[in-house]
Amino acid sequence: MNRPQGRRNIPTFLIPFGRHLIYAEGTKTEPLYVEDLKVFVSEVLKVKKEDIEIIPVKTNKSQHTIDLVEFAIKDVEKRKKKQEIITNVWIFYDKDDYKDFDKAYDLIREQDELDGNIDWKACWSNECFEVWIYHYFENLETPIKRSQYITKINAFLKKNGSPKKYEKNMEDMHRFLTKYGGDIRKATRLMKNKDVDSNIKPNPSSGIYQFVEFILAYIDDKTKRKE
Repeated sequence: MNRPQGRRNIPTFLIPFGRHLIYAEGTKTEPLYVEDLKVFVSEVLKVKKEDIEIIPVKTNKSQHTIDLVEFAIKDVEKRKKKQEIITNVWIFYDKDDYKDFDKAYDLIREQDELDGNIDWKACWSNECFEVWIYHYFENLETPIKRSQYITKINAFLKKNGSPKKYEKNMEDMHRFLTKYGGDIRKATRLMKNKDVDSNIKPNPSSGIYQFVEFILAYIDDKTKRKE
């Protein structure tokens, strides 16, 4: 099927930043992380508050990711009927112990094909969000227990002089990680290299790099224009 020639086919430096809806389960880790990224982006790009809207979603524990994706689809349709401008939808979710991980990814891809005017992206983490945070510091090729991630992240932070530990409910998460040795560009580069096949999500890996890569493209372009 031929895709419509939408914003996804236009170089980012030629178009406005757009309006982004971000759907994530719960009210803690992922939503707080993105809120902190909004601060980071706003400082450089001067985007409006409404340009990045975060929608926390309470899901059924037995159908975690499917509920999240279906909620996003229905919510976007309601917004479109109200004539809201939406250019990108990003769905943040973890694999954890949920069995609908792959099904949710397929549903997001299907929606992206159907909704030609909006770019839908799956920002998965296999197995948990801390996979992404870990790669701010170091590459990881083989799976480890979910409980080990925070321990190892805190070891990185301590080595770099941090007086406090990583917590899932930190409101300044990105800025804190960056201050004590973390590098979001490193995480983006490492994760992009892992995404060899779009239908295979190896453990460990994360699709959050797509969202960050999008943001960095605008930041880099603005930096070049100032030179």
